[in-house]
Amino acid sequence: KTGSEINNTASFTTSGDWEIDWSYDCTNFGQSGNFGIFVFNSDGSLPDVAANQHGTKGADVSNEHQGGTYYLEMDSPCDWHVIVKG
Repeated sequence: KTGSEINNTASFTTSGDWEIDWSYDCTNFGQSGNFGIFVFNSDGSLPDVAANQHGTKGADVSNEHQGGTYYLEMDSPCDWHVIVKG
């Protein structure tokens, strides 16, 4: 999923370990910015913050170790790209 500002993924289900490959770039924002990925359970509870960065750009992989049904919320004024791999 690619975007900017606040945006949610569709719900997805995993049976075990999974990862979030992410990047953000604030070049178009014109200054550093915050970037966050929040992992929500299907009931809306928040078991993890997968990324919480501040800068002009960055990229990393966040590993998750529990199966279940989740959705992600990305929050950043910058451009971002997120891939979930199961």
